[in-house]
Amino acid sequence: MAELLIEARPRTAKGRSKVKKLRREGWIPAVIYGQEMEPVLAQIPERDLERILHTGGRTQLVQVAIQGNGTHNVLVREVQRDPIRHTPLHVDFYAVSMREKQEIEIPVVGVGEPEGLSADVMVLQVLDTVLVEALPADIPAQIQVDLALLKPGEKDVITVADLPQLPGVTYREEADAAVFSLSMTAAAEAAAAEEAAEEVAEGEPEVMAKGKEEEEEG
Repeated sequence: MAELLIEARPRTAKGRSKVKKLRREGWIPAVIYGQEMEPVLAQIPERDLERILHTGGRTQLVQVAIQGNGTHNVLVREVQRDPIRHTPLHVDFYAVSMREKQEIEIPVVGVGEPEGLSADVMVLQVLDTVLVEALPADIPAQIQVDLALLKPGEKDVITVADLPQLPGVTYREEADAAVFSLSMTAAAEAAAAEEAAEEVAEGEPEVMAKGKEEEEEG
């Protein structure tokens, strides 16, 4: 697990106008809460928050060091963003016990590619994330899946049961749930449908002729 650290300051600014001023100065208001602690108000540099979020902080353990208030081991619970500019407005951190397992959604990333993949077949990602249970120190940033496990005509689906076994990590999804699958491209499906329609059309005159003969004989 990579160590992710944010340097923060205690936050005294409250109220809409004061919080807006805080954001203009490059600080993002934050709150840290947990089962055995009073909520702690903090402010963190926007640049550091974005850096942490882009290097695994959305799922991994983060250490928030607050001046005069020690260091807290946390998970990011929610990041509120401006609906237009998409800049962060507020972040909620959940303080965890390092001895207590957590359930969390982890991103799934496919690496490599299947052998013998034709132009008519594509790899479809069915699950973008999977639910896992692990101690905070064992939570992975992502789960990498080798797409070479897919073999056209032999193995068309990668399920949760096929995911790599990671130390201290338990998958909480159904074992037979599809994660990746092989699927025909839209063009290939359209061509197959057209071919099937042509076969039906070719067979219709023959059936009609036979029906007419039986009618005349009757």
